[in-house]
Amino acid sequence: MTQQPDNIKTYPPTTAFPNKPAELSREDLEEHYLTLRGYYKGLMISRGQFAAKNRRVQAELEANLQQQRKLSEKLAQMAKERSEFQEVSKNLESLINSQSQLMQEFQTEYEAAKEAASFTSIISRLHRLINAASKLLSQTILLPKKEIKTAEPVEPQKIDEDLTDTSPRGIGKQLLDDK
Repeated sequence: MTQQPDNIKTYPPTTAFPNKPAELSREDLEEHYLTLRGYYKGLMISRGQFAAKNRRVQAELEANLQQQRKLSEKLAQMAKERSEFQEVSKNLESLINSQSQLMQEFQTEYEAAKEAASFTSIISRLHRLINAASKLLSQTILLPKKEIKTAEPVEPQKIDEDLTDTSPRGIGKQLLDDK
């Protein structure tokens, strides 16, 4: 048998009340009626408290579900961005590898052309060097980015001259300033 917590009110079983109220005296009948009424009142109060608590829990549950949906959507978006990033990273890596290979091929042809001794071998080496250069230049080459210094914002200077001056002196000054 399970043990009930201390804060739960227990009610007597139905066998504690008589089956046939017609056999009871008026005082006993009123006593049982008031007892039952008190129990019923307690049950209604308990039911109201339970309903209020149930509404609060349902509202919290709905808020938690909304938050869980938002988090799962955010997680799905992050997973999608991660897969896109990995794809771009793989493409970039393959491009860098192909560029390195082309640079190495060009360097090899260049070194071979430098070491050529006869005129015919120089021409064939030069032809291979031009082909390697053509391959190299037809591919996109990624150069390492140099650090670009950002310009610091410049405070606007206060102009204390009248720019609406239409006299010959003012017009001439504006023309000189615009150069």
